[in-house]
Amino acid sequence: MLPPSRAQYAITFRWLRPSSRVSFKTLLELIEIPQDPLKEFKRHETGKGPHGLGEPEDRSLRKVEEQVLIPKIMRERAKVEKCVEEVKAFNDCCSQSSLAMVFSCRKENSALKSCLERWYTDETFKRECTNKFLDDRSEFRRTGLEKKYRSQRL
Repeated sequence: MLPPSRAQYAITFRWLRPSSRVSFKTLLELIEIPQDPLKEFKRHETGKGPHGLGEPEDRSLRKVEEQVLIPKIMRERAKVEKCVEEVKAFNDCCSQSSLAMVFSCRKENSALKSCLERWYTDETFKRECTNKFLDDRSEFRRTGLEKKYRSQRL
């Protein structure tokens, strides 16, 4: 199958008589191909805001944010803030037992898994992480600076 522009040329050539001489410019005028197809492109709603990064006060979540970014924040916070002893015990066990850690650290691994699972299913913890993400995102949209650069600039 021909690309759309060539298909349009082929259709135009069919109804022109073979003996008629038509210039390429006339042919383009007959086909009516838009000169700049990007002019018809509409920007998404996220293109608004002071830096073109989205509206800072928007509290809605995209699917990627809801399914990937917020669980990532939950994992990091649970490991660093909530399950500190379990993570430390698992790391110590793994560093002591090298290759045999798969068998020798089962108890520590199951304790770590249960602790992390408890925090993943906690709705208040999920709301806290969601609000933290939304606050960080609105600050990014307001300033145009990522979190790591905001602290350096102050």
